[in-house]
Amino acid sequence: MNKTILLVLVVLVSLGLYSCSTLDDVMEGMETVEKISSKAPSGGSSSVMDAGTSMKGVDFRKGEVLSSKTEYSNPVENRYAAAKVITPASASTQGQAEVLFANGDKKWVQITIPSHKADKNELRVGQMVLFLYYDSKKEDVSEDSYRKSEWYFGRITSTDELFKGMVEIGGDSYYVKWIRVPNEPME
Repeated sequence: MNKTILLVLVVLVSLGLYSCSTLDDVMEGMETVEKISSKAPSGGSSSVMDAGTSMKGVDFRKGEVLSSKTEYSNPVENRYAAAKVITPASASTQGQAEVLFANGDKKWVQITIPSHKADKNELRVGQMVLFLYYDSKKEDVSEDSYRKSEWYFGRITSTDELFKGMVEIGGDSYYVKWIRVPNEPME
C-alpha cells in the first residue's frame, strides 16, 4: 500500500513539475504573440481601407497609363484601357504613341492619359474623372478587371455620399476607390 501511495505521489509531483514547464512554454508563446500584435497595424485588417481611399494591391502596374482604344477627336468621348508605352509620341511618330495594353494587344494610339487613383478630398462636382462603367459600382474589383476593363470619362454630379466612399457620376453612384483622376485636367 505504501508503494502505491508513493508511486501516485511521484506521478502527481512529476505531472505538477511537467505542467509548470508547460506553463512557462505557454507564457513564452504569449510574449511572442504580444510582440507580433504590437507590430501589426491598428484599426482592423490591413486589406480594408477607410471609405474613399484606394485599396492596396489593385492598381495599374508601374509605367502604365490609360491609352485610347477608340480614336474620337474629343478625348472625353473615347474608351481607354491600361497600357505601357513602348514608343513615346513624338514628331517622327506624328504624335502617336505605340502602346502594349494589359490584355496583350499592341497598337499605335493618339491619346495616353497619366492618371492616379482618386482621393475623396480631391473630388468636386463638375469634375471629369475616369471610371469603370460596371466594375466601379462593385465593392470588390480584381486587379485583372481593374487593368483590362475599359475606362470611360464621366462628370461628377454629386459628392453627397463621399462619407460612404461613393461619388455620383452622371447620376449613378460609384465607389471612389475605383475612380481615377487624370493628372492633367480634361476640357
